[in-house]
Amino acid sequence: MLQKEWPILIVDDEPDVLAVTRLVLKDVQVDGVPLKLQTASSKAEAIQLLTDAPGPPGAPSFAVALIDVVMETPTAGLELCDFVRNNLKNKTAQLFIRTGQAGLAPERAVVDRYDVNGYFTKVESTDDKLYSMVKTGVRQNEYLVSSQVLFQILSRVAGQPRPAIERMLGAYGVFLHQNQVSVGIMADGSVLSAIGYDRSEVPTECQRLEALPSTPLSAAGDIAVYQDRTALFKSAEGDYLIYRNVSPPSPSLQLLHISYLKLLGTLARAGATASASKTGV
Repeated sequence: MLQKEWPILIVDDEPDVLAVTRLVLKDVQVDGVPLKLQTASSKAEAIQLLTDAPGPPGAPSFAVALIDVVMETPTAGLELCDFVRNNLKNKTAQLFIRTGQAGLAPERAVVDRYDVNGYFTKVESTDDKLYSMVKTGVRQNEYLVSSQVLFQILSRVAGQPRPAIERMLGAYGVFLHQNQVSVGIMADGSVLSAIGYDRSEVPTECQRLEALPSTPLSAAGDIAVYQDRTALFKSAEGDYLIYRNVSPPSPSLQLLHISYLKLLGTLARAGATASASKTGV
């Protein structure tokens, strides 16, 4: 939803495999966002790419990797998976093993020992299989990364007075705005955060979007709206979260963001009560 492109890593020592994979994936989009394809022909080259490519805070430098097993050594691809998980501490990138020599790396042994998300022989890697593997992998990666970021925000604002919550949300909002995404949040009837929006603009924009056709997210009245690269989430409690300049949120991201909004609204109300008690209001 917040990405402008999806970085995909393809690692294989066969030039023809790299070329064909690029051709199959070159026009693929996930939720309207194009792929950014990077290739490496060895474990060493892949590690160089990974360590030289900084990602945004809390996010990996790639969403999905298609990794050959046998390259400069018979287990180079598996060692690369281990490097990603244990050296880079990247648990969200979706790693898919593709091998032309399945006997050297049996599927069950690889899945049991290495934290990979899928295993395919190159014979099985048809155009449709590559398409579905990358598309589902990107969506899973997006959900995991978003979950991590939103959970970190909620953990930091829990128990804080409302002014502190606003400051903490502002810091994340500034990061989003640097990536051309505007965000507005309303809780308990007033603006909690506005980055890329004027604070006075947030209530008006929320009301405008709320009047449009919506997707129900619960029987209680939680909804989502998307129009012209703007996403609105409204909780049954009457809190709002809007993003501008984003791609359409998948159903799983809709549920994730409405859950985030509901918890954030609860914490903001508790923070307002704590602030009022300290000032004697």
